[in-house]
Amino acid sequence: MAQSYAQKYAEQERICVENKAIVEFFLKTFRQKHPELELGTRFYTDVTVLHGPSTAQAKYLDQVRPELGKRWKDNEIAIYNVKWAGASFVTEYKKIFLDDGKIYINPKDVPVGSFMICEDREYPVPVDIANAVRKLCHAQEYRSAIYCAHKAEMERGMSFVR
Repeated sequence: MAQSYAQKYAEQERICVENKAIVEFFLKTFRQKHPELELGTRFYTDVTVLHGPSTAQAKYLDQVRPELGKRWKDNEIAIYNVKWAGASFVTEYKKIFLDDGKIYINPKDVPVGSFMICEDREYPVPVDIANAVRKLCHAQEYRSAIYCAHKAEMERGMSFVR
């Protein structure tokens, strides 16, 4: 039996709430340990995670760690940023080599290392936090897609009523 849009949305919302709590707690604790940093929104309630580095971290990758920027562009590592917070999470996954020698990266592979870039410095991050960041990003994107699909379906149905 296929799930309704409401059921799909509720499931993604549950994943968002669980992982947002983990990420928000980590960021607030990090903020308390580093009051000298100017951290965007101060992580109060809007923990929106996006793919790729923020503008500031992209500049850092280009100027300070170009090898990381290249690895991200080559899809060897994952980078997620918390919108308006000034923090990007970098995660390295276990590499699996195929017979032809190419590296295959499956996003469901276990992360082997992670850190956060904030104000041109790198800070170690537990892998479970990086995993929560990844799950939050994907759930937020999927939840938005479900909402848009449901809205489009509703609008199509309404066009016959007019």
